[in-house]
Amino acid sequence: MSIEVLIPDPEVLIMGLRDTGYDSNTALADVVDNSVDAGATCIKVSIQLDRNNNPTVMIADNGCGMNRSELIDGMKYGSSSTLTKDPKRLGKFGLGLKTASTAFCKRFSVVSRAATNDPIYMATWDLDNVARENNWNLEIVGEEDIPRVYKTVFDDITRDEGHGTLVAWEKVDRLTAKKSTLDRIASKFADYASLIYHRFLDEDDDRARTLEMSVNGVKLEPNDPFCLREMREDGSGTITTGRARDKECTVQMEDGTQKESTFHLQGYVLPTKESFSSKESLERANITNHNMGFYVYRENRMIACGDWLGLKKAEPHDSYFRAEFSFDHNLDVAFKIDVKKSRIELNPDLSNWLKEWMAPGVKMAEERYRRKVDDTVLEDSPKYHVESDKNIVDKEALVVESKIKPVGDVQADGTQKVEITNANTPNGPCVVSITIAPDETPGVSILTSDNVKGGALWEPTFKDDHQSVIINTNHPFYQKVYFPNHKNGIAVSGLDDLLWACACAEFGTVNDYQKKDFKDFRMKVSSILETLVEDLPEPEIG
Repeated sequence: MSIEVLIPDPEVLIMGLRDTGYDSNTALADVVDNSVDAGATCIKVSIQLDRNNNPTVMIADNGCGMNRSELIDGMKYGSSSTLTKDPKRLGKFGLGLKTASTAFCKRFSVVSRAATNDPIYMATWDLDNVARENNWNLEIVGEEDIPRVYKTVFDDITRDEGHGTLVAWEKVDRLTAKKSTLDRIASKFADYASLIYHRFLDEDDDRARTLEMSVNGVKLEPNDPFCLREMREDGSGTITTGRARDKECTVQMEDGTQKESTFHLQGYVLPTKESFSSKESLERANITNHNMGFYVYRENRMIACGDWLGLKKAEPHDSYFRAEFSFDHNLDVAFKIDVKKSRIELNPDLSNWLKEWMAPGVKMAEERYRRKVDDTVLEDSPKYHVESDKNIVDKEALVVESKIKPVGDVQADGTQKVEITNANTPNGPCVVSITIAPDETPGVSILTSDNVKGGALWEPTFKDDHQSVIINTNHPFYQKVYFPNHKNGIAVSGLDDLLWACACAEFGTVNDYQKKDFKDFRMKVSSILETLVEDLPEPEIG
């Protein structure tokens, strides 16, 4: 057997590693992770145009910094020091700084100093130079050759502690050189960092070391995804879905040994939107069905947010459920943490266990959501039917073929007996009991209610000498078909016309022999429609 040592082609490898799937948020966060690992208490991110209108990105921190040999090792692709450093580190693979930076730029520099009296060094990877020379040529310069703009930023961040690091991106070819675009990227990252580092940014959270971070000079405030400050004694705010749970598990290590470890779980149901204490709190919570599910933390840094981890699909009725899933570095192997630290993988046994654990919390969130939907639909529904109501009133005389006469008073249950005369009642009126809508119910021909007999979709009635129909806002057909299309006037009018026509036809043909048949028909059609819309998406409420 012979051994061939194959050295990767520098140009092909360094250029190929530019396309590892980073977006601007995850790339910047990977660099910030190094600052957190360095023990920084202050991190400043700048995303702006330089004096030549070229985009530049700088991440400066007052962490422990590096001497010359540490800096060179840190710039190595697959740094050997990652094998011996603290395994708790957020940047654990020795690739993040390089791959994250070159995902957006073709030249990046790192300026660093380990102590006040130590010299400052700058190391630079220039991808064009590597390609041109086809060699791993890392540029190293001392303090006298560091660009003035970098030196100014570095001196500012190290003024108090004397040590720190600056990462600067040049030749930024994958960000648009427009101020508005860079401002938008900076704003997006500020929101992202406020969330994924919220335990570090919150001075009241003792799970992580407190630090300050700013983006383009604006200090970041922690964004707690579970809205714990919205908890209230009356239960209207954030509520927990049970006691916190520490789940023990056995980890199969890469060397074949086994190790016991635990991860922490806590479920929450968020408040409905109108229950938040302020508009700002509501906006930061960002309640949509795309932000629900598990929020996963590794060593207190969020690595996944609004992720169901493959346990279920995202649906609107789950939009109030969020779960905290926290673990430490001991579970990196079990959860298959990748270089971007942006996802975890679950084995089948753990997936099944988590499905059972989250089920009660998801149910609580769904109940809160459905109560909100019911209230919203009932409150808003009258205004959806105004136009069709007017249209039917105008044309009613052209199609009505029966007469309705009340008999007696409205009963306590809201029903009243009426006499119906039509072509099928030659021997005298047919007497039936129908539901009478309260006088204050909006509308004339089209009325809405959340309490229709037997849960039917519609029920014939009359109001102010007009033949009318009561439509059930609690019926799934209304909530999944009517409500989502309420801005489509033609669709709503068409459905209203259809149901009013059914009610009008019932009045026009019913007799003593067919009374029960018409009731059974309404119930059967309503049941069929409920089945047909079962798999339609739940309505999204504003």
